[in-house]
Amino acid sequence: MDTHPRKAATPSDAATHLPRNPAAPSALRARISLCLAMAIVGSSVVAGKYVVLSMPVYLSLWLRFAIAFAVMLPLLFLREGGLPRAPRTDWLLLFAQAGCGGFLFNALLLEGLRHTDAPSAGIITATGPACAMLVSCLMLGERLTRRTALAVCLSFSGIALLHAGNPQMTASAPARQITAYGTMLVFGAVMAESLFLLLGKRLRTRITPLAASTLLCGFCTVQFFPLALPQLLAGGMSGMSYADAMVIAWYALGITVGAYLLWFSGVAHVRGAEAGLYTGIMPVSALLFSSLLPGNVIGWQHAAGCTAVLLGIAAASLPYRPAKQLQ
Repeated sequence: MDTHPRKAATPSDAATHLPRNPAAPSALRARISLCLAMAIVGSSVVAGKYVVLSMPVYLSLWLRFAIAFAVMLPLLFLREGGLPRAPRTDWLLLFAQAGCGGFLFNALLLEGLRHTDAPSAGIITATGPACAMLVSCLMLGERLTRRTALAVCLSFSGIALLHAGNPQMTASAPARQITAYGTMLVFGAVMAESLFLLLGKRLRTRITPLAASTLLCGFCTVQFFPLALPQLLAGGMSGMSYADAMVIAWYALGITVGAYLLWFSGVAHVRGAEAGLYTGIMPVSALLFSSLLPGNVIGWQHAAGCTAVLLGIAAASLPYRPAKQLQ
């Protein structure tokens, strides 16, 4: 996921937790904030590709969440007066959410980026809304409507197009296996993000997005520490270059903190269905940023896969109308 608080499948839920400000920004300003947030989120795939090629992965992720937590905790105390009050079960659910949306999402995504190209990974992560709908149907017993089925089919078709059109699929059997393995890992990250959303529905306490995001960063800092410690003791930071430090700073302050502030400053002032449509900017942003990396060429399979996924996001974001349950 990328695990930072950008869960696009629940913008309407997030909006209900935010107070309406009489001095609300204009509709145009809110939409610009949403666009910028998703554009920043798209860069996370490129940053992740850089991390797996140049830096100790778990040490980098630990630094990312530790820095973000150090920034967001004082902000939480300034804006909301401190940590939220919640029963023990909700604290356990929040810890489990961090494990799915922060720990598993990032670990699987970055491991998948070792075996697949950044443009494909960016498009696969955009299937999150459809996957969240599918998980809700399977685990919460929600109705599988025709719209849900259409969104899921379109999103999975996008993944199939990426996989079939990848040049490595015409290469040797080992190369094909590596590509398939990378696709499975990135898709596993998407499913972990969907579980994050599912666990969020179990919370009994109304927790603001700022508080939830701060706690997520804090819990992820704890969860990544056992894996980061060996890399730290092995001198993982001794060879860190200026470029490495800038990538970690962008990961923590830009993607984790900045995208959050932009997203939730805009999502409170637009309809939930409309906010969901802005998640379609993320795969496009990921494609554009990925084209800047050496060796990444945007081909027809990326364009076709991106189109299918965007159509799936649009289908998932349409206002709900009662529909017949599929038999």
